[in-house]
Amino acid sequence: MKCDGYEKIWDLDQGELVQLDGGRGTTLRVTRGTLWITLEDDVRDVVLASGDSFTVDRDAGTSIQVGQRQP
Repeated sequence: MKCDGYEKIWDLDQGELVQLDGGRGTTLRVTRGTLWITLEDDVRDVVLASGDSFTVDRDAGTSIQVGQRQP
């Protein structure tokens, strides 16, 4: 994950859930597996696969959950 000029790498387990508050501008990049992103008060659910990225475009709460990893 890249945020505010620094990089943070998370190695999340399948099904693990992370909550971001005030994450506007945070860019999430997936290096392996699948990531589901749910934005508070937004009808979208964003699904990213390995190699994809998404920049959070609002300050509302953001839920991130890891899907099943492909071998």
